Amino acid sequence: MGDRDAEYRGSCQGLAGRAAEKLKTIGGAGAFGKTTTSYLIASALSAGGRVPGLLTSLGYCDGREIADARWTTPPAHVAAAWLARMVENERTHAVAEISGRGLRESRLAGVDLDCLCVTNWRADEHNTGGAKTRLLDQLTPEGVLVVNVDDAECRNLCDRHDGPVVTIGIDQPAEISASVVERSRCEQTLLLSFGREVVP
Repeated sequence: MGDRDAEYRGSCQGLAGRAAEKLKTIGGAGAFGKTTTSYLIASALSAGGRVPGLLTSLGYCDGREIADARWTTPPAHVAAAWLARMVENERTHAVAEISGRGLRESRLAGVDLDCLCVTNWRADEHNTGGAKTRLLDQLTPEGVLVVNVDDAECRNLCDRHDGPVVTIGIDQPAEISASVVERSRCEQTLLLSFGREVVP
């Protein structure tokens, strides 16, 4: 991507009134699990009394309107417009999927992430052109990095972020861990552990 393309993508946020700065913005990245993770995050935020907007491969939601998604991560001008609409509709948070293509094309340029959840990392999709560095650069200095330590490539991200890091995992030791109690074709029951707390 050329410098002029990068400038254009970054300026889209400015033209939309820097809406992302008025929202708590959470990104979900990884080869698999971005959509499920994004909806789990939005559900947890709603349960906590927050009102999130969504940019996911299943659709975009600004709090009033829901539209089919043409892209997992929309182009910069589309993302900026939806974030602006979230602000207009008094959303408190924005949850956005960050696809490999969206990352390569800097589609969320100009958006500072307050939290980034990385589910896994597939080298052929994400490692081109310093993708890890670009992704971590979008986290605010206080931004929280949530990393799946069961994925070896994700574990490497922990040492590259100077801010807070929360680790999750099943097979590897992690701050938030889970053990599978029961599994069927359409659902599974887990015991989720965080410190001394255990929740089924």
